[in-house]
Amino acid sequence: MKARTRVTIALVLALTACVARAGANDAFQNEAPRARRDVTGTDVANAPSAPRGRALADAEGWSVGTATWYGGPGEDGAGPDGMSIYTGSCKFGKNIPSRYVSAVNTDGGYDYGLTDWCGQCYEVMCVNGRQRGLSESLLGPWAGCAHGSGGKSISVMITDSCPCNHPNTESNKRWCCGGEASNRHFDLSYVAFDAIAIRHRGIVDIRYRKVSCDSLGESKYYS
Repeated sequence: MKARTRVTIALVLALTACVARAGANDAFQNEAPRARRDVTGTDVANAPSAPRGRALADAEGWSVGTATWYGGPGEDGAGPDGMSIYTGSCKFGKNIPSRYVSAVNTDGGYDYGLTDWCGQCYEVMCVNGRQRGLSESLLGPWAGCAHGSGGKSISVMITDSCPCNHPNTESNKRWCCGGEASNRHFDLSYVAFDAIAIRHRGIVDIRYRKVSCDSLGESKYYS
């Protein structure tokens, strides 16, 4: 009898200890979330490569957009579809400092409001996002950035409008004046697109911000 009593007491004590540990674990899991620190330059530099571009975009005033490409390396600057980087709506012709130029979708479609953009310069950075590069992206997880998400940026001058009335109606209307055009869209020159993205991907997510026009072209954003 005494032996059975000792066994019963031992079982009760063990069960009590298990319940106490379970309660402690529940308390830890359900505790109030800790306050988040402000993002610093050191935090961004030490962050993993994929989210680093997004963290920097949030921390340093970047805006969300998308980018495609047009034009070609020939003397006339025209691409496979006949669109040339020298025949932009801003009427600059060949009077541009470099081939790092871009068309942009305007607030009212086609050329409405374009005069507010002509000659302005923007830094553009390819990132993984809504369109591609993430498991939940519309076009799948296949990345479009040539140097990783947020790995490199370029500066371009606005010389043209993104033509929603171009013959390839479906894609241009989607990006330039409807559908996805709620975000800012940059139709980059071929050389600008190639500097940050993989051309055959066609469309990539970007972050962009206004900059001076003193230095157009490539800039290694991360050392």
